[in-house]
Amino acid sequence: MQKIGHMMDISKGSVNDYVMWACNAILKHRDQVIKCPDKRECRNISVRIRNVHGFVNCVGVIDVILVNGEDWYTRKGD
Repeated sequence: MQKIGHMMDISKGSVNDYVMWACNAILKHRDQVIKCPDKRECRNISVRIRNVHGFVNCVGVIDVILVNGEDWYTRKGD
């Protein structure tokens, strides 16, 4: 937060406030903006990840980490 504040010429406390306001605004409307995939969508996501990255039964990517329910893999396959 300090680096962001310095870059934007505001205090890290202000950065924290803005992040909290933004998160609260998103969460206030989460039913409209955050959607969980159904079984068909999960299957389609899994196929795309398998075709691109080679991971079987993977249904999510979080910050360049592939998740398959039990294991997780970095983008380098560790």
